[in-house]
Amino acid sequence: MHYIQNHNLIQNKELARISCIIHIETFNSVVLQMHQISQRQIMKKTFALTHPKIKTDRLIEAARADIKKYLKRERSKELPEGVDFWDFDCKFGPTITESKKIHVAEIGLHIDSIEEQALEAFYIEILAKPGHRTKKPTPLPTPESFTSTLYRKQSTSLNNDGASS
Repeated sequence: MHYIQNHNLIQNKELARISCIIHIETFNSVVLQMHQISQRQIMKKTFALTHPKIKTDRLIEAARADIKKYLKRERSKELPEGVDFWDFDCKFGPTITESKKIHVAEIGLHIDSIEEQALEAFYIEILAKPGHRTKKPTPLPTPESFTSTLYRKQSTSLNNDGASS
């Protein structure tokens, strides 16, 4: 009887050990996922466009260079499996509270508008995220395309008839 109790105790300890290993593995996978998310760096920066010794144009050029450097660094990172490219979520505005979502391609235009408005600073936030390519929809044929196709067919058949005689 004592042997059976010890055997059951050993089995229970073994089950507890296996259960503990499973919990540790799930915890490690959660920690790994959190680590992967935290590896994505977010650029949150307010660029001051006033300085006692540096001209505004140079400050704007420095801000553009800093943004381009961040985008280049993020795009050069290895893509996860099943991802086509790095996409970016961007916010831009004169201040953090006034920032609005924009597309990456519009960053330069918004910096130009800030320069024209002669503001003292601007805020930008850029977050890299995995992107997936989507197929562009094919445009529906228009009536003009049918008539131009018919006209081309008629003109080529007339040219061929004229060439054979």
